[in-house]
Amino acid sequence: MSQEKEPLNENKNHHWLIGYAITVNSVVGAGVLGIPWGYQKTGWTLGIFSQVFATSLSFLLLYLLLQSFSRMEVLSNLAEKGYKIKPMSISDLLKPIRKEDYIIKQDQGEEAESLIAESNLDPEIGNRRYDMCEMAHILLGKAHGQILMIMFVIASSASLIGYCTIFSSSLASIIPIIGSGTCNIYDDPEFGESCRFHYWIYLAIYASIVIPLAIVGLTEQTFFQIVSFIVRIVVMTTMIVTSLYSIFSDTELDDNGSINSDATVFKPLNLGLCLPIVYMATFFKSTISTTTQYVEDKAQNIQKICLFALFSMSFFFLLLGLIVPFATDEVEKMVTLNWRDYSAGDDSDGRSWWTYFIAYLIVILPAVDVLSAFPIIAINLADNIMSLTYGNFGEKEIPEWTMTYYRLAITVPPVLIAIVVYDLSFVSDISGSLCLLGGGIYIPLFAMVTKRLVDKPSSYDIFFFSDRWAWAGLVISIVAFIAIWVLILIYFIS
Repeated sequence: MSQEKEPLNENKNHHWLIGYAITVNSVVGAGVLGIPWGYQKTGWTLGIFSQVFATSLSFLLLYLLLQSFSRMEVLSNLAEKGYKIKPMSISDLLKPIRKEDYIIKQDQGEEAESLIAESNLDPEIGNRRYDMCEMAHILLGKAHGQILMIMFVIASSASLIGYCTIFSSSLASIIPIIGSGTCNIYDDPEFGESCRFHYWIYLAIYASIVIPLAIVGLTEQTFFQIVSFIVRIVVMTTMIVTSLYSIFSDTELDDNGSINSDATVFKPLNLGLCLPIVYMATFFKSTISTTTQYVEDKAQNIQKICLFALFSMSFFFLLLGLIVPFATDEVEKMVTLNWRDYSAGDDSDGRSWWTYFIAYLIVILPAVDVLSAFPIIAINLADNIMSLTYGNFGEKEIPEWTMTYYRLAITVPPVLIAIVVYDLSFVSDISGSLCLLGGGIYIPLFAMVTKRLVDKPSSYDIFFFSDRWAWAGLVISIVAFIAIWVLILIYFIS
């Protein structure tokens, strides 16, 4: 969606590493802090399975989406030349079609097939952005655009709620407010009045920062995004290193006692708790249009950005999930709270000064990091909603006040919900499972529809270009979604 109808090459000057940093910031958010808890609940063997599954499916869906983006560029060019793109029904994917029945010249009745053959209409990702809700609307019809929008709203709002609770609960656990001490909301099942007030103060501070950031947009916060990326890498590395030290010294993270780890091997009935958290942390396809919008030479760099983000973060997630559960007796739902009283194996009353630095680094900095993740997700969600009215296939320009209104409408409700909803594992399961369902269904459909409309080869058509891979991704996603919620229900019932 071209928000302000800017010239195609304006502001497209970000180095690919900047796009990579912003993409990582959209990945490493609420989900990553629940991964060690998920590994502990389901067992490390199924934790590895969850990561391999999430990374493999994400890799498949990533290339299906890139293929779709490249062909959407052709369809957008055709629309500018006066052609109308008719939505295709899912049943049409099961039978031969004529392209001219779906790419229609409105004023002359000419067939589009000859125009598609022009050399300047080769499938190649350009500087336009295509939001997934707009793609569903254009390729599959208005109803599908609305269905995907609803999925996006629920999944993204759950992520935004998670960011709110990460910031507020982290700071409430380690920084006292005048007149009250610190508190861990996950250790207080009744969420007592003192802790509730403490949590709310930090939630109000968080809202006062992230809502303006979401309104101003990403180009004005590039430096902040780069710093946040560096902080994320430092924090995850520090968690891994301190956990390894704890394991090899056989001392607890916050005491001098021996580790009595509950790092189980295999708990299949708990897979529904781990898999959606891991997939939520690994899923970033829906934000690609936002995070790579201003990258230079986008056609060449977008693959590099996405592959580096997927595999580098999957590696970090796997290390965190495998190592942290062996370093502590009980993993917190928000894992950074395990470092709240970090002592490097010393008695908690005789901690070295530098252990306070580590504790504050791990607990506070992820809370600060979600300041950068919140506006990325909020802007992307607002853009997807706006794309149903204003997009590459629409004719209306977006007034500044309209963009502000949409972004306010997206950012305020999650903050209000976070006043009473703070269970990070619960919101991660909701967001992750809906990311799995929405992306797993619609991205394969986009790839199949666009390939039928534009059958010229694209540079993103790697070995799983065949429709059977798209159908496989779609079926696997649906089956996994159903299995996850069956297992979640079994877990809560039992």
